[in-house]
Amino acid sequence: MKKTKIIAVVIISVILMMAAPVSAHDKTSNVVWGTPVIDGVKDDIWNTANMFEINEVVPDLGLGLDMPANAQVSAKTWTLWDGDYLYVWVEVADKIIDAIDRDDVWNQDCVGIMMDYGYVREPELSYRDLPEEERYAGYINVPPIADNSTKFWTEPGMVNDSPEYINATKVHLKIVDGGYVIEAAMPLLYKNYVAGDKIGFEISLNNGIGDGVREGQLAWEASGTEAYRFSNNMGTLTFLEKAPEPEPEPEPEPEPAPAVEETPAPVTEPAASAPETGDSAMIIFTIMILAAGTFVTAKRSIKFN
Repeated sequence: MKKTKIIAVVIISVILMMAAPVSAHDKTSNVVWGTPVIDGVKDDIWNTANMFEINEVVPDLGLGLDMPANAQVSAKTWTLWDGDYLYVWVEVADKIIDAIDRDDVWNQDCVGIMMDYGYVREPELSYRDLPEEERYAGYINVPPIADNSTKFWTEPGMVNDSPEYINATKVHLKIVDGGYVIEAAMPLLYKNYVAGDKIGFEISLNNGIGDGVREGQLAWEASGTEAYRFSNNMGTLTFLEKAPEPEPEPEPEPEPAPAVEETPAPVTEPAASAPETGDSAMIIFTIMILAAGTFVTAKRSIKFN
């Protein structure tokens, strides 16, 4: 009888544990202000962003890090914002890339980017079950189907499955040595966000090893596997203020040119002007008359003598 009671207690405890919602995780990160170009190239602005790692094994897919070394995966994530978008940069280390263009895109190599725009933390409220006018969360899936791919997948029943979100979302994926990188811009259309606002956020890293199915899954925190329906299982991002623009340094005033002492110009006497042509003729004529008078006078003197 005693053993029967113990077994019954154990069974009830297990049932209660299974029925209870997965506890919310408390991973947080601050989002620095910045606007990158979405082209799969890591701009310098990403060096100002905070980074967190995606390396916790999701329990219900127990292979995770127990896989052979060449099948293990991990990821690092950076985030930025500029009032209009949340920007996400994800670097995935994955030696075996296994992804094609398919409907069940998550059932292979794939990164799921999840967002709770309303920051709702109710543990038993599935945002998948909400009517359209009450939706506040959702996610996109980005698989490495090809280098320089810009494709992403959404699911029905989520806020970012609406046309305005889909049309504004931007993604660029590049395959690199040892894995792939994802650069994405998620529109902040839910409300006008300001510094200090929080949103829910989660990265789900699905791992295929070449057989076309998902063999493992990692998340920001292990409980993040439930973030696809319960927003309280997402981590928290907090938007930081835009850094003030640095004031331009005043340009140095040009140094005054050294004063140059002026040396007075030497005073020169004006040169005697040459006689005009008419003056010269008059002088010669006068001389000739005087000479002629002298000659006549001399001749008369000789005659009278």
